[in-house]
Amino acid sequence: MKMSKNNWYRRFLLATKGIFLQNPILTLGLALPFAVVACTSLQTAVGLSIGALMALIPAALLLPYVMKWIPQQLQWLDYPICALLSAVFLMPTRLITGSLSPALMDSVGVYFSLFCVSSLLFTVKEKCKEKEPVRALLTLIRMWLGVVLVLVLMGCIREVLGYGTIWNKPLTFMKIRFSGVMVSGLGFILLGFLAALGKKLHRTILSVQFWLRDGWPKLKAKVAGIFEKNEKEPKKIMDEKELIHEEESAEQLVEQITETVLGKEQDNK
Repeated sequence: MKMSKNNWYRRFLLATKGIFLQNPILTLGLALPFAVVACTSLQTAVGLSIGALMALIPAALLLPYVMKWIPQQLQWLDYPICALLSAVFLMPTRLITGSLSPALMDSVGVYFSLFCVSSLLFTVKEKCKEKEPVRALLTLIRMWLGVVLVLVLMGCIREVLGYGTIWNKPLTFMKIRFSGVMVSGLGFILLGFLAALGKKLHRTILSVQFWLRDGWPKLKAKVAGIFEKNEKEPKKIMDEKELIHEEESAEQLVEQITETVLGKEQDNK
């Protein structure tokens, strides 16, 4: 479905590109192991979100400046250099976060460090390679928010269904546990359902918007026609009454003439 230039939903999607439009996980299929395998609770989702923030944004912003000091024949080293820059920021973040919340880092495990060599990092690097710093920063923030959105949804759903808790706090209304949602295979299925739900919402919004643009004026015209018809009906009824009155008057006139003629014939006889 094509959208016009003055379409508010189109402008919304372009403003949130990387979050709802071209989401790194749901649309581009990046960082799937983090969402499917590692993200089993809200706590792990928060830990992975912190790791993604420190692994993606600083490395992608600093890489263009670092590559200016690298000779042209060694430009192919941009991928390992990007991974090293990511690790430089990720290692102290892990130490600080682990000292503040050991349980948080324990729940994330080795996946926290794997952001340094993830496909998400290298894709983000390419997207921000030739952009201005401000535009690159906005792109990075939107893509990071898109990752956080999916991780938080996956973590909350799996923790509520699997453990009956949210941030390790029990939920009294959850009496049944579905431990199977913690399995990686069902994680893929759940992620597929989220992608399908997002696509369905997108198509529903487009359908509603097109109906408001094309169907709503037709509906208003139809309703206006019904009201006009109802307003004309009393006048029509009055016209019918006048016609009946005229017919009755004509009949009376005919009767009078007939009586007069008959009376004259009797007088003549």
